[in-house]
Amino acid sequence: MQLFTSEKKTRFALKANVLEFGNGDLLVAVEGGRSHIGAVGLSLPRPSLSFPGQKRASKSIFTVFGHRDDEIVNEMSDLIVAATGRAVVVVAGAHFPDLKTGEIAQLQQEWHELAQQIVHEFKPEVEYD
Repeated sequence: MQLFTSEKKTRFALKANVLEFGNGDLLVAVEGGRSHIGAVGLSLPRPSLSFPGQKRASKSIFTVFGHRDDEIVNEMSDLIVAATGRAVVVVAGAHFPDLKTGEIAQLQQEWHELAQQIVHEFKPEVEYD
């Protein structure tokens, strides 16, 4: 299991534990603030229908009622699957009390940064079709 942390030391600091299975599949557990399970998603790579030669993700996401962690799961899984071509499960739960509208972009930046770190670590060196 590998630990990734967002670089910024804001109140929105996130961390992700990533487990790589023997076949290359990834399990990504994202938490921050008051951690919990807010959403779970399974994403599978598929060829893009609109952009030949590019990868996209086909996904199923389950969200705990009243939580918005599906946004983290959706965006992170898209980035990771498209870049790595691997099957990915993302479990996310991050709660920051009194989050203001303007702060949502900061939080999104944190999870994009985490996704980029994971992509950098697990992206294949050579692309195979």
